[in-house]
Amino acid sequence: MSRVLEVVGGVIQNETGDIFLGYRDSQEGSGWEFPGGKVESHETHEQALARELEEELNIQTKIGAKLSSTFWQGQVVKMNFHVYFVASYEGEIMLKDHHKMVWVQPKDLLSYSLLPADIPVATKLMEALQNEL
Repeated sequence: MSRVLEVVGGVIQNETGDIFLGYRDSQEGSGWEFPGGKVESHETHEQALARELEEELNIQTKIGAKLSSTFWQGQVVKMNFHVYFVASYEGEIMLKDHHKMVWVQPKDLLSYSLLPADIPVATKLMEALQNEL
């Protein structure tokens, strides 16, 4: 039986409230995602997310509140997916692992071909942001 990975993702918003999505190939196919990656054994979720965002996007971040934690099982991967808001970031985004990027209005998130694990996150994010209004 395969092990369950601990994975983190980040919700990055720009000054107009749009959400960052990166497009990449994964073991589960190609699609748009919230950036992040695997948690190493010595890291907290927040430390892992800050490291992953620096590695993937070349930005230094302050990690904010948790949005969600969900279990997801695909064809190849089983994971606990923990998603946090990025409270702030410094630096200019440079793509290292993604093929392209887009800033999306929250209401339009589900119109993108998200990777399967990111779909419930997008739904939860849209609900959370709607409740702030």
